[in-house]
Amino acid sequence: MKPVSFEYLAPRTIAQAVADVSESGDVAVLAGGQSLLPELNARTRRPDLVVDLGRVAELRTSATDDTTVFYGAMARLSELDTNAFPALTAAIRTIGDFEIRNRSTVGGTIVYANPAGQFLTVAAALGAQVVTVASTGSRTTELPDFLRGAHKTALRSGELVTGVRLRAFARRQGFAIVGRHRRVCACAVENDGLVASIGGMRQTTIVLSGSDLSEVIDAVRQRTADPYVSGLAVAAVRRAVEGMLR
Repeated sequence: MKPVSFEYLAPRTIAQAVADVSESGDVAVLAGGQSLLPELNARTRRPDLVVDLGRVAELRTSATDDTTVFYGAMARLSELDTNAFPALTAAIRTIGDFEIRNRSTVGGTIVYANPAGQFLTVAAALGAQVVTVASTGSRTTELPDFLRGAHKTALRSGELVTGVRLRAFARRQGFAIVGRHRRVCACAVENDGLVASIGGMRQTTIVLSGSDLSEVIDAVRQRTADPYVSGLAVAAVRRAVEGMLR
């Protein structure tokens, strides 16, 4: 099956991209295409307009300062400089195969909002902020507030994700993923105690904190009544902490 006909635009600047996504009708934004292209081919998505961000060079840029690292929305996961984030390095290695990582983009991963997504799980523990822009200006949203559920976000009509900003913790980090039929991943970061984010336990990534591992595990068990899911989440957190301590 092939997609229904639609208008196609390929802007070259952020300003033009914002103008294009603000068009009336059903507008689909093409980043890496990992989710959108199958939907178009299956005709489960029938947009009036597809805006391809592949030529917007500004969205591929990354920047680093003393406290944060910014990744542009069109930066490929396979291309990210993750030297400041060993947990992110470990997480990206578990995402599909090289071809998947080479097509997947930061912005597409955020907007797709997979509740078990490895990138989102680590980003949440690292205090990620999502940067968006619209014709009215830009705004910054904490990642947990931006994620509204499975494949749901706080992205507004006519708005575009330009990138994500992570806090460059100098302290220890760890990542782990467990389970087969249901996968749960966790990231642990040492930051005035222990911060742990968990993906795959609920409909969105959750972030918990405590003075030590036992407090975080207690918090995990309070978040779900399902003993199987709770067991996976606790195992993921424990393994993430073990990785952090190596």
